[in-house]
Amino acid sequence: MMKTLYRYSAEEMLIKYYTMIDEMLQTETPRLIDIGAKRFMQTALESCHGTRIQTYTYILNVGILIAFVVIVGLALYFSYKNRPSPEEAAQKLVRDEAMVLSKIRFYQAEQKNQMSSPIGLAHRNLRDYIQ
Repeated sequence: MMKTLYRYSAEEMLIKYYTMIDEMLQTETPRLIDIGAKRFMQTALESCHGTRIQTYTYILNVGILIAFVVIVGLALYFSYKNRPSPEEAAQKLVRDEAMVLSKIRFYQAEQKNQMSSPIGLAHRNLRDYIQ
């Protein structure tokens, strides 16, 4: 008699193998890829998604920074270009002083006229009472 190294004979092993395959086919749905490959692809896709989100965020932040710098630069440029020259500033100062002096002279003359005429004084007092 020959001793076998295995517990089961070749026929018994084949029967067990085929029954195990039958049970697997009946209980599980068929899969196109292995579970390990599926997990590998899923982690790779998640990593790609994270990298893509980081890249988009970086590009968005750089774009906002560039837009902010351009807007501030344009505002500073136009304010520099539109500022008056020293001659124009001096002319404006002279015009403003002349306007203020003319208003002062006008009010002084008006006050002098009101003080000198009795009708103007009465008229002024009447306005104070009406208000």
